[in-house]
Amino acid sequence: MIAAVAAAKSPVERTLVPDSVRVWSSGSLGVVASTVTLPVEGETKAFANVKVFARDDDARWRCLLWQVSPRPLPLTNRQTTHGPIRREHRVQI
Repeated sequence: MIAAVAAAKSPVERTLVPDSVRVWSSGSLGVVASTVTLPVEGETKAFANVKVFARDDDARWRCLLWQVSPRPLPLTNRQTTHGPIRREHRVQI
C-alpha cells in the first residue's frame, strides 16, 4: 500500500465542507472534526475526518489518531432528502 501511495501521480483534490470544522480541546487533549468531499469513481463522496491530538511536555501537539469514515453527502441549506425546504409562516390570532 505504501508503494501505491508513493507511486500516485496526482493526489485527489479534497474539498472542505464550509462550516463543518469543529474543534475541541481540554488541557492536553484536542479533537478536530470536519467533513470533506472528493471524487470517487466519477461521483462526489463525503467523508468524516476526525483527528485526535495530545499535547506533549514541550507544549507541541502530536496526532494520536486520524480516522476517515464515509458518510452521506451533507445537505445544503436549501435541500432535504425530500427536495427543497418549504417554509411555513404561522400567524397567531
